[in-house]
Amino acid sequence: HTRHPLPHRPPLPRQAAKQRGLCMSQGAGALDGELILVAGGGGRVGRLVVEELLAKHPGARVRAAVRDLGRGEEALGPAGAKERLELVQCDLAAEGDVRAAMEGVRRVVWCATEYSDRIAPGRRLQWLGSVLPALISPKLCPAADVKGVRLVANAMKKNAPPPQGGQPAFVLLSSAAVTRPGWSQEQKEAYPEAAGVPIIKLSPLFFNILGTKLAGEEAARSAGVPLAVVRLCALNDGHGEGRLVLSTGDTATGRISRRDAASLLVSALTEPALEGRAVEAFTIAGQKGVSFGEALAEIDSEERMECMRRYPGSSWLTAWYKGDGMENSSPEPMMNDPAWRKEEREARK
Repeated sequence: HTRHPLPHRPPLPRQAAKQRGLCMSQGAGALDGELILVAGGGGRVGRLVVEELLAKHPGARVRAAVRDLGRGEEALGPAGAKERLELVQCDLAAEGDVRAAMEGVRRVVWCATEYSDRIAPGRRLQWLGSVLPALISPKLCPAADVKGVRLVANAMKKNAPPPQGGQPAFVLLSSAAVTRPGWSQEQKEAYPEAAGVPIIKLSPLFFNILGTKLAGEEAARSAGVPLAVVRLCALNDGHGEGRLVLSTGDTATGRISRRDAASLLVSALTEPALEGRAVEAFTIAGQKGVSFGEALAEIDSEERMECMRRYPGSSWLTAWYKGDGMENSSPEPMMNDPAWRKEEREARK
């Protein structure tokens, strides 16, 4: 195999800015005085987002919108037990509920979904009525993933602050692979790993979950609010901490824990240059971590673009993230490593 040594990597844009004494992101005080709605605040990701917001932004208040107040209190504690936290019962597909939940809200982290493996027995028929239409037309789907996103985004327009340095006001949790069912044969051949993830074949069996998620993204964009879309790769709580990887183009494969996902969603609220973008996210377990801003800055770095030119298809990712000494590496050693192949197989499960 021909080796293609990568050039020495200078400091990332964010690191260079720090050296110049510039501030490229806002810290804990960035959301002081804000009331933030966490849609799906009682879910497995949503409850962690609530915890992260309360811990990282002591000057902000959090309103957790939950479908069932009793189950919400089980997840987050009794209403009123935590300072700066409010629980509200809200059917996110009901306009009146959404209007009440959005009163005074200028920031939203959306974690809600109808596609859950924890549907209460008493609402299974209602649930089927919400997701079945997605098999015909995801855009007209009455599920919270589409209709609810539209209602929240439209209700937000009168409350949303103007974009400040690219900061989004609405952070939407979505899924990697949402565009891949519509890929051309050329795209599938260029990114075989991304085209072969199981969810693409399984999506029709799960009431067109990918089409519904994509329709939700489009609903949020059409509302015209300052938006950031975070497309998570496979959620796996057994996946260890590691290096955050962000990419664009919906070609990523990998895993990320719910805890890391929650931290990522909260960080996205105050990250410059993210407004208007959709990024995919996963982590490489065992590698040295980087901040969200540093991972975001890497997307557009000249070195990464050069790496993508030298390694077409999916192999650039292997070359780029092999390790800290990657400037003299090629993708072959890592792709031939048994531990790497095992990690890749597990990521596709």
